[in-house]
Amino acid sequence: MVVSPVGPDAGPAGPQARVKSLKCPTCGAQLAVRSFENAVTVVCRSCHSILDAKDPNLRVLQQFAAATGEAHPLIPLGARGKLHGTDYMAIGFQRRTITVDSVDYSWHEYLLFNPYKGYRYLTEYNGH
Repeated sequence: MVVSPVGPDAGPAGPQARVKSLKCPTCGAQLAVRSFENAVTVVCRSCHSILDAKDPNLRVLQQFAAATGEAHPLIPLGARGKLHGTDYMAIGFQRRTITVDSVDYSWHEYLLFNPYKGYRYLTEYNGH
């Protein structure tokens, strides 16, 4: 999180940017905010707590409850790649499931981010 101070902290050439280290209030692990000021929530990679990115104290919105068959992304979070000629970073991942006629169908969704183009979703089903 970058803060630009005004007043006594401003240097001779103008405001100086300061970086604040973010730590999970639940487990103390370092947090990575990949979509900067666009982030609404942040998920801790260590304990999987969902945190309010708009709250300066990173209020815990939800805590992870272990699920059976935990999904693992094929594209690691933080990985960069091109989609239609534009560089994106994988900043989110979720497993989705629907039930049709008593049959479960599951797939994975990746949230991609480019600071100039915005967000894109990439869907993966059975490795495709």
